[in-house]
Amino acid sequence: MQLPCHITTHTGGTIDFPESRWEEWYAKWVSCSDGSRYYGYLKDGDTFVGEAAYHLEGGRWLADILIYAPQRGKGYGREALSLLIEKAAENGIEELFDSIAADNVAAISLFSSLGFETVKKDSETVLVRKRIFCKYDRHIRAGASRKSISPAGRK
Repeated sequence: MQLPCHITTHTGGTIDFPESRWEEWYAKWVSCSDGSRYYGYLKDGDTFVGEAAYHLEGGRWLADILIYAPQRGKGYGREALSLLIEKAAENGIEELFDSIAADNVAAISLFSSLGFETVKKDSETVLVRKRIFCKYDRHIRAGASRKSISPAGRK
């Protein structure tokens, strides 16, 4: 299994992710079969561009979008979030949330543009929510023209 040694955060820093933690991470996020997590990777053709996931935490389904740093600013975040919303709807999830750093204006704007509303805000974070009505909601069906999201570990 090959995973990156470092994952770049929205501020351009890195999270230490040594090889000794890869197996635990894979078991938790990719091979989880209890329905509390979904993990997929985003590709444009054969090029890996990022990850999209959601997980159940504290009674809320939280979205996780990560775009590989060299691929940012190309619309992949929008595509990943749109596809994640679609997958959540297909899996019967009624609401998706995300907690975004208050200074991450680009992420807040992206989530807002796809129908997420601010439900709580303080000096450090903004909690956003999207109500997903059904898998055919026109907001959910935002175009997936050239990219695909694939559940990791599945063909």
